[in-house]
Amino acid sequence: MGNGGSRSLSHHQREVLQLDRRWLLAWLASFTASLLLIFGAYAAYKVTGPHPQVNLLLRQLRHQVRWLIPGLKGKPNAKNQSVRLETDHLRHAAVDLPRG
Repeated sequence: MGNGGSRSLSHHQREVLQLDRRWLLAWLASFTASLLLIFGAYAAYKVTGPHPQVNLLLRQLRHQVRWLIPGLKGKPNAKNQSVRLETDHLRHAAVDLPRG
């Protein structure tokens, strides 16, 4: 019979395994470097103080993204459209019930 299912690898298979390990290590190194760069930039941003231009840019980007994502085209504070304020003399909140 065999030796429990293990077999020796050919020269080509060893080369493929080595190449796979190199690519994995290269990917891990670039991923780690990217994370360190992002966290380093964020730390520098926080340390250097308030940046009103960046806040304005982020607010404008958030506004533009709302038009790209379906279901977010309404006003940000209009979460419940069924509640409205009555303008009568009682000045109380009323709930619009579905008609039909």
